[in-house]
Amino acid sequence: FRLRPKLSTAGIYSDNVFRTESDEKEEFIAEIAPDVAIDFAFAPRNILTLSYEGDFRIYKNYDNFRKDHHLGSLSWNWTLPRGSNVGLGTNVQASAIQPFSEDSRAKDFVRWQAFAGGGLKLQKLTELGLRYDHISRRFDNSRDDQGDFDRNSVSLDMLYRRLPRLPLLLGYYFAAQDNNDPSGPSTDSITHRVFGGARWDP
Repeated sequence: FRLRPKLSTAGIYSDNVFRTESDEKEEFIAEIAPDVAIDFAFAPRNILTLSYEGDFRIYKNYDNFRKDHHLGSLSWNWTLPRGSNVGLGTNVQASAIQPFSEDSRAKDFVRWQAFAGGGLKLQKLTELGLRYDHISRRFDNSRDDQGDFDRNSVSLDMLYRRLPRLPLLLGYYFAAQDNNDPSGPSTDSITHRVFGGARWDP
């Protein structure tokens, strides 16, 4: 059992808080960010982690920003004696798309993610990784539900360590996103991506 608390504070100044091309507005922001994680070790390399991250803000001039943001997560990771590993987890974020003018409002949403994956050492020089992710986002206000979506993705990669400091990497990524389209044409998307190269491991 291990507890890892952290607290940070910051003062932020922006000379264009709404990020506009003209008529910039300045803002002073005080930020308080608590962060706590709890690890439960079933074995030295078999760990369950529960964590929370908060972001609380005080704005001096404008009150149409969302002032609290939250992220909670639960994950489990197990590293096997020969170096292979497996993991899964979930996280929930409560946040907002912030306003872009004095007259607009923050668009609150909840974003949920679940994932599972692992890495398999096929032999001394070759490693294979696989991961699945599901992400859903839902806005609180029905006027914003055109931004709702569900995304499923799978990634597969192979690492070849003939050169220990510069292993070769080959990967494939697939994602299917279902956007909420209450009116108009569909904006759903499917993505395929293949990449290759080398990774520097100091």
